[in-house]
Amino acid sequence: MKSVFEVVLIISITIVMFMSMVFFADEITVSQEAVQIRNETINLIEINGGYTETVKSEINSKIEKLNKNITITVSKEGRLSYGEEVSIEVSINYKRKMPFLNIDQDVIYKSKGVLYNVLP
Repeated sequence: MKSVFEVVLIISITIVMFMSMVFFADEITVSQEAVQIRNETINLIEINGGYTETVKSEINSKIEKLNKNITITVSKEGRLSYGEEVSIEVSINYKRKMPFLNIDQDVIYKSKGVLYNVLP
């Protein structure tokens, strides 16, 4: 049988974990969106052989649906030759709301990636 201390400790840890998940779920979502946009950009660049106009239009149409301030930086535009490297950086500006305070902070979530063109 558990002692009263163990029961109180388990309940308090559970409450703290639950409150943390409630308050910081938005930040995790925004950071994962940055990673997903980066991965999708890399996939489209690989499929189309470079950061072409079709890739730009597809990415821009998906970004417009999110209604967030998203910036994508690509080191080289156009077709890629064999073995060429492209670095991609996705940054999302997010207004963090601090729990129990009426303070908003501007936070930038970044996700960086590199693609090497292996298609001849």
